[in-house]
Amino acid sequence: MSTAPNSSLIITAGSLLSNRTYQFMVRMENRQISSIQVTGFVLVNVVDTRSPVIAVA
Repeated sequence: MSTAPNSSLIITAGSLLSNRTYQFMVRMENRQISSIQVTGFVLVNVVDTRSPVIAVA
């Protein structure tokens, strides 16, 4: 079994507006036992800064 990611999300520059918060929903499924599933959410807060920074907490 590979530990490499099976999918990804690319957010291109300029596609999200400043001073806004975006919510993304993530659904994951176990590859060996498809009945094991989980749904999660991530909030992305876009803030103007001098240098690009991505913080995950």
